[in-house]
Amino acid sequence: NREMHIAVIPAREGSQGFKQKNRLFFDITADFLDSVKWIDDVIVSTDDPTIVEYAGKRNYSSHHRSAY
Repeated sequence: NREMHIAVIPAREGSQGFKQKNRLFFDITADFLDSVKWIDDVIVSTDDPTIVEYAGKRNYSSHHRSAY
C-alpha cells in the first residue's frame, strides 16, 4: 500500500505589482514538479482561466477558487 504525494500550486489572478506573475511562477513551479518523480498528482487552485488552461495541458487537476 503506497502513499500518495500531492502537490498544490496556488495561483491567484490579478497581481497589482508584477503583471502576469502567477503565470511565470506557475511555469517555473510546474517544470520543477514535473521533474519530481514521486509526485503523484498536482492540484492547481486558481481564479485565472489562463492558469486553468495551462494546468489542463499538463494533466493537472484544477480547483476554482474565489478571487479573495
